[in-house]
Amino acid sequence: MITVHVQTIFIKSPSFMKYSSLAEQTSLQCSCTKIAIKYKDFIKVESSYHELCQSDLISDEYIKQLYILYEKTMPESVSTDFHRIAVYQFAALRKLCQLTKETVENHLQTFLQTDFILSELISEQSLHIQITSL
Repeated sequence: MITVHVQTIFIKSPSFMKYSSLAEQTSLQCSCTKIAIKYKDFIKVESSYHELCQSDLISDEYIKQLYILYEKTMPESVSTDFHRIAVYQFAALRKLCQLTKETVENHLQTFLQTDFILSELISEQSLHIQITSL
C-alpha cells in the first residue's frame, strides 16, 4: 500500500527568489492577489523598419531635389524616364513608410495598454513562452 502525504504551507507574498527556489523543489500553487498587469509594465518593444524608411531617400530635401530635376527634364523627356517618375515613386514610398510607422505605433500602444491576466503565478519559462508567441 502506498501512502501519499500532502503538506500545505502558506507563504504570504513570497519574493521572486523564494518562489523560484520552492518551485524547483515542490509542486506549487500560488494564487495572485493582483491578477492583471498591463503589458507595458513588463514588456519593452522596439520597432525596426526597412532601411529605406530611415534613409535620406524619402526626406523632404531629397524629394524636393527630385522635383526640381523633374521640372527641368519634363519638356524633353519621355513618360517612362526615371527623372519624370522618380519624384512620385519616392513620395509614395515616403507615404508608405509613414503609414507603416503610424500603424505599428498605434497597434503597439493598444497592445501595451492591454492587461495580462492570470489568477495563478506561472513559471518564468512559461511566461517567456507566452510572450514570445504574441
